[in-house]
Amino acid sequence: MRDAHKWLGAAWQPGNQMFGARGAPYKTIIQNHPTMTTQPKSLLAVIEFITHGRLPDLYKQLGFEVTTEWRVRKAVSLVRKLKPDVIVADFYFQSDFRDRLSNLESLLATAQPFKETRILVLYDPQDTHALDRVRARMRIDAVLPTPVSDEAVKAVLSEWL
Repeated sequence: MRDAHKWLGAAWQPGNQMFGARGAPYKTIIQNHPTMTTQPKSLLAVIEFITHGRLPDLYKQLGFEVTTEWRVRKAVSLVRKLKPDVIVADFYFQSDFRDRLSNLESLLATAQPFKETRILVLYDPQDTHALDRVRARMRIDAVLPTPVSDEAVKAVLSEWL
């Protein structure tokens, strides 16, 4: 028994199959163990402002698996399909919206049931009044005013990794 580690080391070579107590290969057991998985967290980037088109590269550098969408309507269906760990979205207010305050209310409403999903909203400071009204009704985990710096985005997202 005391030489088991030597036997295990010698046996674990390419082409050698080792099986656990229930017949599953050890490699499968190790890969499926919760502490052994290194699955990157998923991030849905909903970009409305062209200057934020650079941010998906930053999200990837932080280790997120990134899906980028430029249309909120399409992003709503992606939230349902992907159930992302993080959503980063641009917010804007237009007074001529008929039945809502902003571009994001449909997206936020879709994400509300997913309690594990963290939501970061990037907004123009002149739209603070509208954002405050939306935040009173829907969960938004963090907000950053534009122009947004890479360091500010890193600080928020690093806490969510």
